[in-house]
Amino acid sequence: MRQRLWSRGNKIIVAGFGQPLAFISSKFCYWDGMRDGSTGGALIQQLGQAWLEGSLDDSGTVAGWQGILDLHHCQTQHFDDLAWVRATVLDAARRAHATIITDRFHRFSPQGISGVVVIAESHLAIHTWPERKFVAIDVFTCSTKMNLRSAVDHLVEAFRPLRHELALVERGGSQISVECV
Repeated sequence: MRQRLWSRGNKIIVAGFGQPLAFISSKFCYWDGMRDGSTGGALIQQLGQAWLEGSLDDSGTVAGWQGILDLHHCQTQHFDDLAWVRATVLDAARRAHATIITDRFHRFSPQGISGVVVIAESHLAIHTWPERKFVAIDVFTCSTKMNLRSAVDHLVEAFRPLRHELALVERGGSQISVECV
């Protein structure tokens, strides 16, 4: 696969031709993965890889880290199954080694589920749109030890999206830096 790399200041941009994209900087990492797990090479590096694997160096310069996961064209038939969605998100929290405090899930009429799992490290939230076969998930943590990769892998496997996107953002520092590539 051909890749193009260029930089903007302290940011590194990695772009694949017809492949997933990644944006990596000291503040933000964007990864667009495909259902087959291909990422066009080792696109997640530096902050993104460390955060995904729960191995950040806690220098105290940020309050926490936020992962935003979008699952597109999901193949699961369980979008509207409240018990299944709840169990899936709780299992994702366990796989991330989060400390679960409580949870609350709600099924809307005629369809769709929203839910939150409050963890000692912060929260996981989910919103499903069955009519769009779309799921939006938010994971926020102040812990450097959570393993987001395990949670993300579980959620992707459970919902079976044809395409998924993951953005990682440092929060509580001097600024939020989010750029679209």
